[in-house]
Amino acid sequence: MTAAASIDSNVRPALFRPSGLHKSDSSVSTTAPSCRSIRVTGAHPLGSLHVHQPLDSPLSQEVAAMNPNITPDDDEPPPLADIENEDTMDLVPQDHLQHEHALGGGDIVLIMDLPASFTIGYDSVSFTAREFFGVRDIPPGPHFFWVSETEASTTRCGFWIVSSATEKIHVMQWDKFNEVVGEPASQVEARFQKDNIRDVYPKLAPYQFRALNANVKPAASASQRQSQSPDPEFARSTNIWQQLTNAISPSLLSRIMARQAGDWAMHTSDRVKGALMLPAEVELEKRIPNVVASTELNFTFSQAAKSYDVESIGSARTEQAVDATAHLLTAGISDDDIIGELQFAFLVGMHLGNEACIQQWWHMLVSLVLKAYTLPLKRPELARSLLQTITAQLVYNERYLDGSVLDYGPSYARDLRMALIVYKRRLNELLLALNSLATPEQALVGQAFSDLEAWVWKFGWDIRSDYLRKGKMRLEDGEEVEVELDDLEAEDERGEFAPEMVELDESGKQKDLVSWD
Repeated sequence: MTAAASIDSNVRPALFRPSGLHKSDSSVSTTAPSCRSIRVTGAHPLGSLHVHQPLDSPLSQEVAAMNPNITPDDDEPPPLADIENEDTMDLVPQDHLQHEHALGGGDIVLIMDLPASFTIGYDSVSFTAREFFGVRDIPPGPHFFWVSETEASTTRCGFWIVSSATEKIHVMQWDKFNEVVGEPASQVEARFQKDNIRDVYPKLAPYQFRALNANVKPAASASQRQSQSPDPEFARSTNIWQQLTNAISPSLLSRIMARQAGDWAMHTSDRVKGALMLPAEVELEKRIPNVVASTELNFTFSQAAKSYDVESIGSARTEQAVDATAHLLTAGISDDDIIGELQFAFLVGMHLGNEACIQQWWHMLVSLVLKAYTLPLKRPELARSLLQTITAQLVYNERYLDGSVLDYGPSYARDLRMALIVYKRRLNELLLALNSLATPEQALVGQAFSDLEAWVWKFGWDIRSDYLRKGKMRLEDGEEVEVELDDLEAEDERGEFAPEMVELDESGKQKDLVSWD
């Protein structure tokens, strides 16, 4: 590939050859030459490369040892590398290319070439920095970083890391041409940044940094807490991020994003695999460069899939249609992966404004988790962890985010309220039926739902009392009319799959049917 052509070449396209005027030769001009011609070929512009660390090849070292009086000739071609060494380098895992530092405190994240005055966010903190190099003292566990030109930008990009106790250095780079964050274009530059970590370390932001304009809402005052229901225990803790990500693992990130470990970059335009796209979205997908093309996220629970097995019939199929417990337990993934997908969809959806992840979160919440009525009986540990995750997400949504996940659709808040009312009824029936036979794990499911119920009380949702479905309403002119709400029609067995009362004739056939006799 040629990056720059010689300016004194005698070869010119015929289309651009002048007809009567010949070009003068600057090298034989009577005055000083106007320019100096240099032949340049390669993949990089002239002057853009620099040597970080000169290394002598093993062959040149052997020649120098055998002939100390012979000086190397610059015109000679470089010696070929050893084939065995090349194969060995190709087999080195990517994790081995990560450096470790001895500065203490935890892992370090470096973001190269990030423009000034960008908005940076990591975990529950976001701020605008004039100059940002990275973050130090990162504790073990999964962490999510994102950047945007302004806090109000419609598109954002981010990446996941999983910190360990080995004090690694994670290097990312801002691509100014495509305006995304990804792996460094040059591993040499990344290694150079890691080798000089001591010089950059004082400029790094500590993980526990809290900027003045950080997006953290103050907690309720003492008087407000007395008038309201108490918050869950983890809501008063500063380490709410651990409750939000305790099931996210490297294997989960690699499976959802279909990428190798360490390459977990994301964008606002990423979409769920198999989702239908509008014609305008298909055309936009073709125009986007490959480096910023949207990634298809591989979630286990498809929004278009049915919760029942198509091969089941009769009462078994009806039970699977109204209870998603079997659908959750037969998905073929672990309990942590079920919780991890719920956590991943919420955090990526809210921090990047990713519509696909938000839709996936609502699907899992209303159609799966809060519809798995017998899960507290069959798998109480999983049911409790899912309820605790939902509570932590709603607390995080209220305390740390400007927008609300409840505002993404006109019926989302109503659907969640109805799902909580039905779930509470089924859970109470289940625990009352068990009575003294309930295990401690099953009793903890009831406590976890009580924490969730106490938090949604702040929204004005009273799910502890019976839901009024039929009554009278007074109009503005004083007239009273009888109204009936159909929100819990399916719960009252008056829905589509409920039995229907029919009148039979003397022969046992249903009346009011059309006869062709």
